[in-house]
Amino acid sequence: MTRRLKDAPVFVAIIFLFLIIVIYTSQSNERIRVKMPQIETRHSFVSSPSEVRTNNTEPRLNVILLTHMSSGSTVVGNMLNLHPDVFYIYEPLHALRRNVYGNEWRVLDKTKNDAFRKDFSILLNDLFTCGFQDKRTIELVFPKWVRYHDQWYKKSTPLTKESLRKACNARKITVTKIMQTRLPREIGIREVERVCRSDPSKFDCFIVHLVRDPRAVLSSLIKRHFIGKTGKSLSPQGIGNLNDNAHLLCSLVSENLDYVNTEWSNWFKSRYILVRYEDVISNMSRAVYDMYKSIGLPMVETIVQWIKGVPPPGRAHSRGMVISNADVTTIDQWRFRESSSRISLFEEACGPLMEAMGYVFINGSKKFQHNKSKTLRTPYVPFLRDLH
Repeated sequence: MTRRLKDAPVFVAIIFLFLIIVIYTSQSNERIRVKMPQIETRHSFVSSPSEVRTNNTEPRLNVILLTHMSSGSTVVGNMLNLHPDVFYIYEPLHALRRNVYGNEWRVLDKTKNDAFRKDFSILLNDLFTCGFQDKRTIELVFPKWVRYHDQWYKKSTPLTKESLRKACNARKITVTKIMQTRLPREIGIREVERVCRSDPSKFDCFIVHLVRDPRAVLSSLIKRHFIGKTGKSLSPQGIGNLNDNAHLLCSLVSENLDYVNTEWSNWFKSRYILVRYEDVISNMSRAVYDMYKSIGLPMVETIVQWIKGVPPPGRAHSRGMVISNADVTTIDQWRFRESSSRISLFEEACGPLMEAMGYVFINGSKKFQHNKSKTLRTPYVPFLRDLH
């Protein structure tokens, strides 16, 4: 009895120390979280992936991956595309904007833009409801070689309105990848919102807005011959054209962000997340978890293995289906590919967007530009801190 009494204070002290450690760890974890607006999740994150949507009594959820070319949308798109609950539609506005209305880098006049807005609405409504009613939908969304060879879903399944409806309704969520240059002007995300609010009894939307450092995007687009020309030197006309394209690309994103900020509490609060590509590629597991939680998708083993570098069954040789070290190492290649003067041009054209997203300016310093130990983004996204 005496020994037990003597040991009691020691036991109490151990318990007290354990509680202090638990509390301190909890508080430390909270301190490292960036304070951002609370994003309401769509559904329970632990719902079963086997619960396939078979009724049309609830509005169908459509996730829109909104981005630019060369912004990492292949990797982020596959985070969603490979999930068994997702019906994925790859860039449905590509043919409509490019083939019907011309070069997406050229602003349409009012008459053409009004016509494009109408066609844009009809197409997205048809996709968002899994309807595939309009006679042009299949032609616009699926390239000719896909239609001709039935290279979609299951290769033995003919590509028809009926088979598309069945495949779409067999999945809980539709994910649509859309490039911001292919949205109607002036404020593209407002047009997306307009369509998303047009028939609330049938469908709702959630926007994943993916943004990459505009200097990296512009450098990649030049390398791929989408805009400007390669080479260290450009003519005055070439510099002017490059500046115009850079300003167009960045202003589209900035205008969309401004609109989200204005309408945050009215519609976007529970229907929008902003994602930096650099944050995604530096911590894939966290990015997938956060995205799925916001949308309402459960984590599945296929995705867990994919993050580890194991391709999905039957897709080992499919380009874009395998994550490699190149996805990480190519993030900053633009820093060594472009001259400081060209980077300065990008920064001047894209200043407001860089500030909103937390990208660090080089300001003409070649030494800073080539110093790989210097991270060119802040730990947080300033725009998210300012949302109200």
